Amino acid sequence: MRLMVLASILIAVVLASACGPTAFNCVQVMPTKVLANDIRPAKMPDGTGVCVGKVDDVPVTVELLHNGLSWRHGRVWVDGRLVDESGFTIAVEEAKGRIAAEKAAARAKGFLEGATSVLQEKQASH
Repeated sequence: MRLMVLASILIAVVLASACGPTAFNCVQVMPTKVLANDIRPAKMPDGTGVCVGKVDDVPVTVELLHNGLSWRHGRVWVDGRLVDESGFTIAVEEAKGRIAAEKAAARAKGFLEGATSVLQEKQASH
């Protein structure tokens, strides 16, 4: 009987470690500012298990590490940049500024391309 219990526990441990993380696991390891409805498990190109989510449209990735039968977070990336956990909030704010500037530059470029096109059409018609 005791052997069967030990075998059952061993099978449960093997199955738990073979299964990947769930969205629930990701919610548990993500920094608290990450919105729970945006969090999902994923894999990095090297096969490392991660959780991805967003804070105010800023992508956040957290590496998952086995901690017995549960998961704990490892490295944290904000907008593709590795950050120290203590600098998470600052990194998010910097990324928000960077993303806003990139969007503004893209809008300005589109406006200039449109204006240039209109001017070229007017010059061609005269």
